[in-house]
Amino acid sequence: MAECLPVLSAGAPPGQLAAALHTAGAVELARGDTDAAGRRFAEVLRTAPDGESLHALYPVEGLAVVAAERGEAERALRLYAAAAAARRRIDTEPEAHWRAQVEAAVARAGERLRPSVADAALAAGSRLRGTRLVAHALGGPLDAGARADRSGAAVHRPLTGRESAVARLVAEGMTNQQIAAHLGLARSTVASHLDRIRDKLGVRSRTQIAVRVAGGPERH
Repeated sequence: MAECLPVLSAGAPPGQLAAALHTAGAVELARGDTDAAGRRFAEVLRTAPDGESLHALYPVEGLAVVAAERGEAERALRLYAAAAAARRRIDTEPEAHWRAQVEAAVARAGERLRPSVADAALAAGSRLRGTRLVAHALGGPLDAGARADRSGAAVHRPLTGRESAVARLVAEGMTNQQIAAHLGLARSTVASHLDRIRDKLGVRSRTQIAVRVAGGPERH
């Protein structure tokens, strides 16, 4: 990783760099160096600042583990709940071994809290998204990023043929698993296509993708 990261940082596509940084963070967690892991996960988030992309979810979960190991139980639960809610919105799941590691750390953190406090932290986390989630994950207070500037106009790029096909199937109401079977793709590949589709269209939800495909007015 020490040899690979400088090369990727010099010009690799953002997705490749994000995956490598997440791997480096996971290695640091395995070595017990939570500070180094936290720095790696934070670096990923700075390349995926909207907090809603597939690449942003792994570092948010990683920072939940870091918070749990540092004794920051409420922050750990909030970050875990935020990532879980985002995964439900974009219909994607983490690899089984990573999910088990995250859930185990968060469960240990939750055991240190009164049930009412743990429930409140989970509820607050499930409402975090976008710039507020990123700001909180990077160490800010719970309301950090609430006044982030959203006035800049998005520059939308055209979809590729495969991305257009995935978007049309989303508009037809198919799940990621159904789209994967229909197009002969891995489910993770479909999730990656959806991540790029949301970025290109400037939307966040499957409903908004469907509306854009249909050409109708967006409802938030």
